Amino acid sequence: NVFPQLANCLLEKLVLSNNQIIQVGEATFRGAVGLKHLDLSGNRLQAVPSEAELDLSQNFLSSLPSDVFRDLVNLNLLDLYMNRLTELPPDVFRNLINLSELRLDGNNISTLPSGVFHTLVKLQDLELSHNHILELHPALFTNLMSLQNLQLAHNHLKQLPEGLFHKLQALKELHLDDNHISSLHPSVFHGLMRATTVSLSNNQLSSLHPDQFRDLSGLKELKLDRNQIVKLPSNLFTTLGKLATLDMGNNNLTKLSFHSFEGLKKLKNLPLQPCFFSVEALMMAFV
Repeated sequence: NVFPQLANCLLEKLVLSNNQIIQVGEATFRGAVGLKHLDLSGNRLQAVPSEAELDLSQNFLSSLPSDVFRDLVNLNLLDLYMNRLTELPPDVFRNLINLSELRLDGNNISTLPSGVFHTLVKLQDLELSHNHILELHPALFTNLMSLQNLQLAHNHLKQLPEGLFHKLQALKELHLDDNHISSLHPSVFHGLMRATTVSLSNNQLSSLHPDQFRDLSGLKELKLDRNQIVKLPSNLFTTLGKLATLDMGNNNLTKLSFHSFEGLKKLKNLPLQPCFFSVEALMMAFV
């Protein structure tokens, strides 16, 4: 009850960031019915307060009790960026049915339970980058039909299971940069017709299926740089009529087919360096 007047005021945001707070008592914010955002980032917390919306970024949290967010039904944003989390209880987000943004980036998470996000039907932004994730269950994102931004960059992914993204019909941005992905299932991106950005920079891709990007008709930016791609299948980009940026730099391309870039009517940026083919071959690819 350190803030006894909160019960009688209209306070919506309380910032306590960048202090040396180690612990917050269970009744600290009791009665603060109007509080919508509580910022406790940059402290030294090792346990999670359970009575308010929280920015818990840059603390020392290494684990989360399965019922820690049980009463936060109206939570919109949960920020756990830059903690020490290694795993998540399967039902830790079960009651967060109104959550729209979840930040888990900058932790040490290596695995994700298959149903950990199943109740987050209103989630729009999911940050999972800069962890140690090795693999993803095919049904991990099945119920995230409102998701617009998915960040999976800087992990240790080697492959993406078939059907992983098929239910993400609202997805606009997909970031898979800086992983160890060596191959892609031909249909892994099928259904992502609203996607505008797909980034696969700095992986280990050596080839692409002719139907790899078939459904990405709304795509405006595709980043395939810093891979090991040797050849582009004919008609690979035929359906990408809105694509403005295609980054193919730092690959192993030595040859272009007659229709390598067919269909790219709005293309403005095409980084290819350093690739080793003649100017004549490049001109022929755009005929």
